[in-house]
Amino acid sequence: MPEPLSNDHYWYAIYTKPRQEQRAAENLRNQGYNCFLPTITVDKVKNNAVIAVQQPLFGRYLFIELSASTSNWMPIRSTKGVSNMVSFANKPARVSSDLMHALQAAPILVQHRFEAQALLTIQSGAFAGLTAVFQRLVAAPDGESRALVLVELLHKTHTLSLPLDVF
Repeated sequence: MPEPLSNDHYWYAIYTKPRQEQRAAENLRNQGYNCFLPTITVDKVKNNAVIAVQQPLFGRYLFIELSASTSNWMPIRSTKGVSNMVSFANKPARVSSDLMHALQAAPILVQHRFEAQALLTIQSGAFAGLTAVFQRLVAAPDGESRALVLVELLHKTHTLSLPLDVF
């Protein structure tokens, strides 16, 4: 976890290249910078199985601590994985210390959606708003995974195969 800031140290946001947040953070740390990459655990489908994976909380962003007076800012932009520093009117934008403390202090709890018998709410499509009971993952003819769920319709339980992105 990053250390507390001194009086002239501030947090800034770094904009990374696509899916290179971890690479950028590692390369910046190797150069001696203090970085923070908040992550979250999410469910992903791989080979018809649901696995929990770590991914950045803010895609393409990480945070770096810099001294306004002593840090060497020049190598940051040319670091592998880094696209640019977030800035407004050509000035790097400071990130609120309150926000950084909250991100560093609070563990982000994630509920795994695709566990047997989990209750899911359908968010979009013809069945939006209905509650479904997850049964298992199935492969669709197009190769994508789908959720096999039970839904109560017209006083009967029906089995539906729905794309994962409707939940």
